[in-house]
Amino acid sequence: MAGYLIAIALLVIVGWVAISRINTIGTTVHDLADNLASDQYVAEQIVTQVLLTRFYANKFIRDHDAAYLPQFEAEFANLQTVLAQAETQITQPERAELLATIKTKAELYEETFLTINSLIAARDETIDDVLDVQGPLAQEKLAQLHRLAYEDDRLFIAYRTSQIGEKFEQMRLLAFKYLQEGEPQLIPQFNESYDELLTSLEMLDSQMDTSERRQLAAEARLSIEQYTQGFANIQSGYDQQNELIDEQLDVVGPEIRQDATEIAESVNADFEAANQATERLVTQTVELLGGVILVAVIVAVGLGVVLTRSVTKPLHQVTKMADLVANQDLPQLATEMTALSQGDLTRKLTLVSEVMDTKRTDELGQLCRAFNIIISRLQVVGTAFDEMTGSLNQLVREVLDNALLLSAASHQLSDTASQVSEATQQIATSAHEQNNSVSQANGAAVQISQAIRQIALSAEDGAEGASQAEKLATEGTALVNANIAGMTIIKSKVGRSAQRVQEMGERSAQISLILDTIQGIASQTNLLALNAAIEAARAEVKMIEVKISQGAKPGHG
Repeated sequence: MAGYLIAIALLVIVGWVAISRINTIGTTVHDLADNLASDQYVAEQIVTQVLLTRFYANKFIRDHDAAYLPQFEAEFANLQTVLAQAETQITQPERAELLATIKTKAELYEETFLTINSLIAARDETIDDVLDVQGPLAQEKLAQLHRLAYEDDRLFIAYRTSQIGEKFEQMRLLAFKYLQEGEPQLIPQFNESYDELLTSLEMLDSQMDTSERRQLAAEARLSIEQYTQGFANIQSGYDQQNELIDEQLDVVGPEIRQDATEIAESVNADFEAANQATERLVTQTVELLGGVILVAVIVAVGLGVVLTRSVTKPLHQVTKMADLVANQDLPQLATEMTALSQGDLTRKLTLVSEVMDTKRTDELGQLCRAFNIIISRLQVVGTAFDEMTGSLNQLVREVLDNALLLSAASHQLSDTASQVSEATQQIATSAHEQNNSVSQANGAAVQISQAIRQIALSAEDGAEGASQAEKLATEGTALVNANIAGMTIIKSKVGRSAQRVQEMGERSAQISLILDTIQGIASQTNLLALNAAIEAARAEVKMIEVKISQGAKPGHG
């Protein structure tokens, strides 16, 4: 269970690190894709719109083509739209400050352009209403004055009028070139031509001798002065326009473009920094995940080795003990039980399996404890087997000892019976030698002899009973695995038989003493005493016969 928890913990750690890093990368990518990319797009749009606005403004100012004015107005409207959009998207403080500056400068640029536009409009109006009117009018008046002078043969007036006309044409040419090229060096030439023209007019006025010529000269002079004043106004407006262009449009326009470029560069710098940070973060994430995965793999391998050993070690112990039980202990138990069933009580059961030491609480621990129960019970069986064989050996030894005692007592009883028989025969011989008349004594002796034979037979039966007891003891050894209780009964019965045989030995000794007494009495007393002794012996023999008979019956049982 601990192994699974550790594995799950490792998976959680790896997953948490991966998710955390992925979220960080996702935030950076979101900032790149949404914020910085949007800022970059807006900045590029601002730069584009500033360039287009300046382009059409310059085209309008340079070419004086009214077709460029709507295009300027459209592009400037687009610039204002982009700036309004940028205000909602650009939130970075430095870029927001640059954007505010761009907006202010754009308003100044528009105001300046409108001022220039009004100057251009005023200049066009002056050209249309003054220069293009007073110039031809002055030329016409001079031409009329030249024609009248020539008709009146006033060649000097005609020459001066022609000279004034050339100077005025030169002034108009310089004005036209100035209006076309805007070259400041044309102004001194224009003024110089105007001064010369004034000098010629002064000289011409002194030659005017008719009212008509004076009227034409005055009208020509007025037109030339109005033309010159109109050109001076154009020159003043042109100077103001150039000043506005040089100090405002050509300064504010590049500044707006520069500010927009700085926004784009700032966005690009942030984009590049964020991109590098993202790459570093990705690299760090890969390295971190690689390290975490490597640690997880090492821990997992170590955990696997530990778990494998923790599983295989008890399994190896169980397998080893199972092999010992199956291939050694159980065959040994079967062999010993077979030998025991065949009567071999010298066998001893030696078990090689041992109880395993385990503190595990899982299924393997339960398996080990269950197998330990089997081994413990098998050891209990081995101990019981050894105790049983020891008890049986002790019982058999006791049975054999009792059988030997019974056999010895039987032989002793047989010897005693033989001595009694010999004594009886001696008594019979003595009685026969004393008197044939002691027929009762002889009969008694015969009865005693028969009684003695019965005693001998009883002794033989006792010996046979002892032999049978010995046989039963041997058979009991072969059958002891089936009936230990029967052996215990045999032991008690054999013990009682031995006790009975011992009592028979004691009685036989008493009989021997009695016979010795009878022999002494027979040799010293009379027939009556002998008869009394014989009767007593008969009674005693009957008593012994009864006891021997009682003692022999348990031996057969």
